[in-house]
Amino acid sequence: MGGLSQIPVDYVLDALLIHIAGSDQMGQFLEANDVACERLGYTRAELLRMSPKDLHSKTNKVDTRSYTARLAAGQSVLFEQIHVAKNGKEIPVEIHARPILWEGQKAIVSMARDITFRKRVEKDLRTSEENFRLAFDHALVGQVMVCPQGCFLQVNYTFAKMLGYSPVDLLGKRLSDLTHPDDMSQTDELFRAMLKEGVPFYRITKRYLHRDGHVVWGEVSTVLLRNLDGT
Repeated sequence: MGGLSQIPVDYVLDALLIHIAGSDQMGQFLEANDVACERLGYTRAELLRMSPKDLHSKTNKVDTRSYTARLAAGQSVLFEQIHVAKNGKEIPVEIHARPILWEGQKAIVSMARDITFRKRVEKDLRTSEENFRLAFDHALVGQVMVCPQGCFLQVNYTFAKMLGYSPVDLLGKRLSDLTHPDDMSQTDELFRAMLKEGVPFYRITKRYLHRDGHVVWGEVSTVLLRNLDGT
């Protein structure tokens, strides 16, 4: 537990709140900086008559028991919470809290960072990924994603059905398992060109082997995708 008794609370860019370390570590507020007051819409005097529980969203499902237990043991914690402003607006925040001494008594200091933008970006990313997944799964043409070694990572229904499989059947299989042996050397050569020479895409006509053994001709367009780290 730190021995701080004074913190320059109004020089902190995040909302800073200090409250009594009661039996559940959720005692009455002892101090609040200007950022906390402006974000939550309360005066400092109003906040000092409240406790953290008064700010928590009633619909939020965060279980704080593990965090309060760690604070009681003298540890710092980092977690996400939803604060509710005076006007009812819900504000997602990331809270870094730790036990301190405040004017001679045990207290908890919490730094609450507004993560509204981060949550919006995460939501947009989830929506984008879901839209891609729907477009991929329900495309009228066969679509697959494979690793550089030729293993199937994702397979849509159309491609799997074309060869007599379900998408789950093909996960973990390799291109070589489904490609006609006479066309495999061409596929390997084009794969190497993409990975080693930076060829961005290729288009070929090739033969696949159906599950029952007959040949299925396909016109294949292949594009190289990279992760953010360039791999």
